[in-house]
Amino acid sequence: MRVSARTGLVLAAIVLTLGSPLPAFADDDDAMDRDTISASVDPADKGLTILNIKSRITSGQIAGFVCAGAAPDAPPVADPTSCGPQGVATILYQYSGDVYRPILDRKAQYVAEGRKVGTVTGNPAFPGSFFGLAQGPMQLLGPTLPWTCNGCALKVNGTTFHVRKADMPMDGRAFTGLGPVVDPIAAGKLSLRMAGCAGIDADDKGPYAGKSGTICVNGTFWFDQAFNGIGSSNCTLVLQTPLSAP
Repeated sequence: MRVSARTGLVLAAIVLTLGSPLPAFADDDDAMDRDTISASVDPADKGLTILNIKSRITSGQIAGFVCAGAAPDAPPVADPTSCGPQGVATILYQYSGDVYRPILDRKAQYVAEGRKVGTVTGNPAFPGSFFGLAQGPMQLLGPTLPWTCNGCALKVNGTTFHVRKADMPMDGRAFTGLGPVVDPIAAGKLSLRMAGCAGIDADDKGPYAGKSGTICVNGTFWFDQAFNGIGSSNCTLVLQTPLSAP
């Protein structure tokens, strides 16, 4: 098939506009040594950056409870039984962990964690129905359970990103309808698929200073009977340089 010179120029322009990510390949030493994680800059606006990272939550535990029917300014309680017959409306959680470059094979499948590039902390909020996870099959809770994140912070290559809680909060779901990722009896913990997206802003430090955009997470979290948890998540950040005020 013959391609005209004009058509060739149009195709080239499309390729340049879309850009191309630079994944870390397991058998590519040069790719593994790059300082960037996986970045693609859109030449159309000189400000679009895509980051693919792997977060590993190493510590997670319940931080308190909000009772059903409590006043908006009521402080959380430490003991869920103090909520009385109305029960728990929200389970407050807290977690911390590390962030790594993902190493992929030539099929774009995850192989291993690369070097550490940052840290992550967060205070997710789960509905009280999460307590049902320890009492029976996940499917009894419905196909999904909602969750959000308060005060979540992700630090990558010296830049810290914060979720825009006021106007673009984390819209997350636990996919209880899928059942456990692995046999919970054999593993000793309940493994749960979780995903969600939020708007984020960067601080004024590091290579992504001043950028805004979105983050989407997709991973697995493991809870024991006391709801202590660990987990891992594949995360994608798509960042842009905010437009100047008119």
